[in-house]
Amino acid sequence: MGVMRRFVAGLLVAIGLIFGSLAIFIHLTQLSLLQPGRLQQAASQLIASPAVRNALVGATATGINQYLPQGTYIPTQEASVVVDKVLSDPTVQGEFAAAMGNAQARLLGQTNQPIVLTGPAFTQAVVTALNPFSPQAASAVANSGITIPIPGANLPNLSKYVSWAPRLLSLFRALAILLCGVGLIIHPARMTVLSRISLWLIGISLLNALIFWFAPAYLLPSIGTSWAAIAAVILKAASGPAAAFYATLLGIGVIGFVSTKVLAKL
Repeated sequence: MGVMRRFVAGLLVAIGLIFGSLAIFIHLTQLSLLQPGRLQQAASQLIASPAVRNALVGATATGINQYLPQGTYIPTQEASVVVDKVLSDPTVQGEFAAAMGNAQARLLGQTNQPIVLTGPAFTQAVVTALNPFSPQAASAVANSGITIPIPGANLPNLSKYVSWAPRLLSLFRALAILLCGVGLIIHPARMTVLSRISLWLIGISLLNALIFWFAPAYLLPSIGTSWAAIAAVILKAASGPAAAFYATLLGIGVIGFVSTKVLAKL
């Protein structure tokens, strides 16, 4: 009988911890990915990112080259100079921030529009910066306008996840508490169950620290692509609330684990 109780209780706790992990994951996405305005607020950081600038250089060069005679193109170095001058314009920076707002809206399922850098200020800034290198291309851009896709900002549409996340969080959290609670009640060695749950809290908090601190600070910047820079910005923006959350989990886990060892000796 004791063996069966131990098995059933262990199974309930294991399933409960799985639901707990899912609930924590959903909560952390709500703090990061699903927060409106994350990317727009971090637009200046993205503009300063070498990976984002390099991606914009390539996209801008492609946009400009369509106005040049066949067989000619703007060299990468000159395109880089053009982009640097264009992005130094405060009005263009505002247009870039608006595009990042659209990217966040796309992620939240509020729009399916392509994420592009465009507008009168952007076109005029490109014309002014391009004129010393190719007056012909500058004139063509002035007459036709120019639209540049922002590489890495074409984020997926998560509207279904956004709508289901609050309900799933409540459900998974309730199941985690219920299953772990029942497992704790029927297990013949409750201190063992408490110790297991405490170790899980410690482990999940350290995993969260890896995701929200190590990844955006060290891992994603080393990839050197615009999408990695955007992902790093989103995670960094949530690092404050997330840090408080997983620090709480860590504290509860440590207290719980130490308590089980102390109580076991009494």
